[in-house]
Amino acid sequence: MSRAKESEIKPEGQKNENKAPQVKLYLEGGMGFKTIVLAKSSTKVYKLLDAFCKEHKVDPKEHRLIYKDKVLHLDERLEAYNFPSDATINVVASQTGGYSYLKE
Repeated sequence: MSRAKESEIKPEGQKNENKAPQVKLYLEGGMGFKTIVLAKSSTKVYKLLDAFCKEHKVDPKEHRLIYKDKVLHLDERLEAYNFPSDATINVVASQTGGYSYLKE
């Protein structure tokens, strides 16, 4: 079953008089979890992950954001990625242990 909730995220240290453009993003995780976010382009990526994880009660340290097969850097601002409005970002679990098998 799919659940979606719309959230508005404001960048740190900025007041409402800043007119940075906003973008509407869809965050999709496993098991049908969805979150719709309206954020300013100056918002840092980690705030998206934090909003998703708080809403769905999961640990942000165990997840990462993927857009078009690329891992998003949490300390970057949204404007660095030029997201189109209504873009979908995937929230996936990070590997937290074990080893990675690589063929040579």
